[in-house]
Amino acid sequence: MRKERIFYANCIAAILSGIALGAAAENNFQSVFREGSINVELRAYHNYRNFRTIPDTSAFATGMNLQVRTGFFRNFSAAGALYISDDLGTRSSNSARNNPNFSENIRILGQAYLQYENTSNLLRAGRQLINTPFANPSDAFMVPIAYEGVAYTRKNRNGLTLNALYLDRIKGRPDDRFSDIVEFSANRFQNTGAPGRGVWAAGADYEINTTALRGWWYLIPEQFHLMYFQVDRSFSIQRNNTYHIAAQLIHERNHGDSILGKINTNIGGLRTSLNKGFATLYAAWNYVRNDHNAFNHGGLLSPFTFSTGPIFTNSMVQTMENSTPGNAYKIGLEVNLSNWTSAALSYASYQRKGANDTRETDIDIIYRFSGSLERLSLRLRVGLIGADRRDAKMTEIRTQIQYHL
Repeated sequence: MRKERIFYANCIAAILSGIALGAAAENNFQSVFREGSINVELRAYHNYRNFRTIPDTSAFATGMNLQVRTGFFRNFSAAGALYISDDLGTRSSNSARNNPNFSENIRILGQAYLQYENTSNLLRAGRQLINTPFANPSDAFMVPIAYEGVAYTRKNRNGLTLNALYLDRIKGRPDDRFSDIVEFSANRFQNTGAPGRGVWAAGADYEINTTALRGWWYLIPEQFHLMYFQVDRSFSIQRNNTYHIAAQLIHERNHGDSILGKINTNIGGLRTSLNKGFATLYAAWNYVRNDHNAFNHGGLLSPFTFSTGPIFTNSMVQTMENSTPGNAYKIGLEVNLSNWTSAALSYASYQRKGANDTRETDIDIIYRFSGSLERLSLRLRVGLIGADRRDAKMTEIRTQIQYHL
């Protein structure tokens, strides 16, 4: 692992040196920095969980995201992001009352990459945020999930976008360091797998008129393949009224002699919605097929998401990700109440084989200030989890204040 970090550092130093020398030769070195940018995001966050049979948990933290980007020289640029989170000494002396998703403090260089970009291509190497269906920032708390590797995107004029990634290290949300991504995946499933050969992924998005197609493939060596397909279609019904329908399919199978044993996951999903200007009403369904001979009885394995994957029926807390097979249903309403206020209300039911059936009602309200405080926003999220068993019931409240400098 130390050799890999030295390799990345040497690559970054070499490319930066090349940029600097070339720019100096043309007397344009200053423009690389003069045309750069610095962005600061301040955030304060409080999380409270009320359980019925175990002690409640809470967490409070303040933090900062400092992003620095250089200007371009011959299509090359560099960027970095420092993430800081501190609980200001508010953690309870009783560890059972602390939310495990929060660390006492985090200070980490979460992004540090070099990139080449032109009108059609983007090649980025180093620490970065990745936004794909099953590997994304999951930025619901203080510090997002970050990845280390190489990512390539090509956008064609005909509406086709191609992606290819190789990721070898990952930083979880509460972590203050990067670790082997294959080992991270194994640990997510309570398996002590050895560090692997990195994660490979490739995807394609295609849009034509009112139809959008998406397909992705992931390979976690010695664990499993994941294949994801989705199609979306929209129809204009009346003036300012649009009807959407979408379908998704997911299949997972073991890779070689998987350390997890037999993997056989099959999932289908449908989502339909009606948009009328300021409001969207939707309904969704997912089905995860049972296979009692497979790992987790055929449940979906998603090591890098936390109810933040593309599953149509995901809620704030409950999800069919990393769960046992079954059915999930969800209905919801999203409304823009004004230029400054938006709200969302949803209800979902999860029926799992061999596990607790649960229900979740979510409320999500965002208020954006105007005038001199237009960069300030407040967000309140409430999740009410119901179940037949008392020990599965829970209420979670998330409050967030965010300011962009």
